[in-house]
Amino acid sequence: MQTDEPGFEVELTAIIATLLNKKAHLSDAARRKIKSNFGRLGQWDETALWNMASFMSLYDTNELKILITDIWENRDSINLNNSSTLVALANVMMNYLGRLYQEKALGAVLETIHFIKDLPTNPVIMFQKLVAIYYLALINHDQKRLNLIIQVLQKNGYDNYLVWLPKG
Repeated sequence: MQTDEPGFEVELTAIIATLLNKKAHLSDAARRKIKSNFGRLGQWDETALWNMASFMSLYDTNELKILITDIWENRDSINLNNSSTLVALANVMMNYLGRLYQEKALGAVLETIHFIKDLPTNPVIMFQKLVAIYYLALINHDQKRLNLIIQVLQKNGYDNYLVWLPKG
């Protein structure tokens, strides 16, 4: 892959790893270059949230816990009336939810589901809320609800996303 920007390939690798709920294999220098959210603790604007969602695979579990806890503690300072910021926040939580489920951290999974469900009712994040309900149904072994959610996702053009969700 050849690009004009030297960091593009590194960033693309990190984004793909995040989408696959896997850790990105990058040099320490590349990781430090991309990981900028620790300098933004307490200042979760749209840009910081999108960066977090895009590069979540670069953070180890302890780093993620610090960042997510900071987001939870500073929720009131995040502009949830701005649809773009709300989508970015919901995507961070959805990615985190997938990572926690993969790591079998059930308590944190449930806490994250609760956080997502408590976000404002807004059509721009209905998909993320549905995914949170999917994970809850998965944990509860509620096959009827899982099937219903799968049907809704398929009917509304989210077939491709089903590949990324864990199976019940």
